[in-house]
Amino acid sequence: MVVLLTMLLSGWVIFTDIYIYSKLGLILFTVITLLFLNGLGRKIPIKELIVLIMLMQMVVSPIIVFDYLYNKVHYPMVVGEQYYISYVFFCIVLFIIGLFLPLHRQKPNILKTISNINESAPFNGKFGVVLIIFGLLAGTIVDYVPGTFRFAVFLIENCKYIGAFYLFFSNNRYKYLWILVVYSMLTYTTIGGGLFINLFIWTFLFAIVAAFKYKVNLLVKTGFFIIGIFIAFFIQSFKTEYREVIWEGKGQAYSEQTRTNQEVFVEMATERALDTKSLYEYSNYSNFISRLNQGWILAKVLIHVPANEPFTNGEVFLSD
Repeated sequence: MVVLLTMLLSGWVIFTDIYIYSKLGLILFTVITLLFLNGLGRKIPIKELIVLIMLMQMVVSPIIVFDYLYNKVHYPMVVGEQYYISYVFFCIVLFIIGLFLPLHRQKPNILKTISNINESAPFNGKFGVVLIIFGLLAGTIVDYVPGTFRFAVFLIENCKYIGAFYLFFSNNRYKYLWILVVYSMLTYTTIGGGLFINLFIWTFLFAIVAAFKYKVNLLVKTGFFIIGIFIAFFIQSFKTEYREVIWEGKGQAYSEQTRTNQEVFVEMATERALDTKSLYEYSNYSNFISRLNQGWILAKVLIHVPANEPFTNGEVFLSD
């Protein structure tokens, strides 16, 4: 409570020059972040994670764009800060109320959950291997399946990560080898394709599961959280150039020799890590925040509806 109140009061003092609802949004983000970090190791804080990401993308990033980058980014906000924040802040508050509204009186018993997991260790090992095998098989055929069924096969392919979670809570003697195989393949294919979102998602979810199993303390959780953000920033700093090389064949230095995409990635990452001056350029911060910001999409909607497209008054939801 001391830490929380201190951060809340600091928020009011530090951000006195910005819009009132922007202050409230930043304070709400601070509270949710603390709740998420506190929940790690005690439970699987999926609800807190959902709100944390939403606030980061829809509130914190737009505020940085408005007040610190002066809207000079690749994806600018096309409406004013007061108009945007006053709308999105209350939407998220209502979303949080709905998300955390208790629908049953009985609270989950964490100790019982842990006991059930430990008792299910033999089943977890067998079922985890089955899920991984099905996921690997689905991954080999997904490109040959008709478009109508491709997403269903894609979901089955992702079961290999759920299998890794099952194995993590099992007594299978080869569980860490299976997990290493799954995540090594994920890393290899992600780097080869240049789309990193799946790697971030499944690694982050595995970290949440690991924190639950090993009951890590707050200092370690906070440290890994900060490291994760830095890794995302680091990859974002050269991601565009990397995609230009592997997708479009640009970059003479890399195209002169025959190399795999993974080798190009390692070389570019090494060059960026050694060139700290280039890494911490203002443009990298701007691009990172611009990429993280999803509020610009909502801002486009706010100037389009109802100026060009009338409100549907719920018709879309009712017809669906």
